[in-house]
Amino acid sequence: MKTIVSRSIPFKDVMSDLSKEMETTFSNTCEEYCLKIPPHIGKGQIRGINFGEGIGMLLYDCTFNVDTEIKFIVNKVHPLKFIYCEEGQFVQLFEKSDEEHQVDELQNIIVASPQHNGHILRFRAGVRTKINNIEIDRKKFYETMACEINNAQPDIKALLEDLNAEQAFFFQGSYSLKTADVFNEMNDFVGQPFEKNIFIHSKTYEILNIQLMEYHDAQLDGGQQSVLLKREVDSIYKASKIIDENLASMGTIQELAREVGLNVNKLQAGFKSIFNTTVNGYIQDRRLLEASSLIKNTDLSFSEIAYKVGISSKSYFSKIFRDRYGKTPSEIRARMRGQSSKF
Repeated sequence: MKTIVSRSIPFKDVMSDLSKEMETTFSNTCEEYCLKIPPHIGKGQIRGINFGEGIGMLLYDCTFNVDTEIKFIVNKVHPLKFIYCEEGQFVQLFEKSDEEHQVDELQNIIVASPQHNGHILRFRAGVRTKINNIEIDRKKFYETMACEINNAQPDIKALLEDLNAEQAFFFQGSYSLKTADVFNEMNDFVGQPFEKNIFIHSKTYEILNIQLMEYHDAQLDGGQQSVLLKREVDSIYKASKIIDENLASMGTIQELAREVGLNVNKLQAGFKSIFNTTVNGYIQDRRLLEASSLIKNTDLSFSEIAYKVGISSKSYFSKIFRDRYGKTPSEIRARMRGQSSKF
């Protein structure tokens, strides 16, 4: 395994260490640093962005030729790290510890090494690995955010107020669709260094805000969790397909949630995030859309159409149809037939 060592903390010095270890150079534009990995080591890049108030980001997009570890082992208090694996996988461990934490695609960790112990990342050869790493220098961050930190949730308050890293901290979970969307926005942004720095700065705080909500959501019992994880999106689309194919015989929301392997809170959160409506709202939308098609394209009676789309009451069917389209089923069909008679 190839070992690359950084014995610094400020981003500029970290990038300087990494570039020397890799026998290459790095660029610096307005506190944004970029190191392109040389061919004899692999391909890709490592970028660092320093925002000045004790917060910054390291962005890895790397494919190494051999198994590689990067060690951050300066004899100082190390930053609090929020690390997200966007693609590939990596292993994290603390200096002086043999306990490995494998982080797979779409997972994240929050880590704080104890005392002056370092922090190590290990990458597998030939695997493209994209990591977004938010780092917080707790002393500098506390100087600008002391009031806000004092009003934070007790466990987060304790973590951010541990300025001398007296306690180790480790949390592992899977990050949400909201977080993934913010990363996509950051990756897709095109602009001059000034605008880009401001944009990524704001998005970094947005990610931290989402992360704190996700962390507290993860502490709840499984049946109470509501944050939609990116890996759960397929289950939401599976649920929508079940609805589409079973309008006439839909069961309860609880039964649908069990069928796709989610709790009801997650199912509702997923439909709100993806379809901008509740599960019941989606079901009604699909029923009305199918009913509209049957009214226009078949000679079925309105009672038969209502039954086919899972609505038991003809009067209720007529009411919700008029609420949505401004006309009753009879008026829609009469208009369609009137238009056809003109040809």
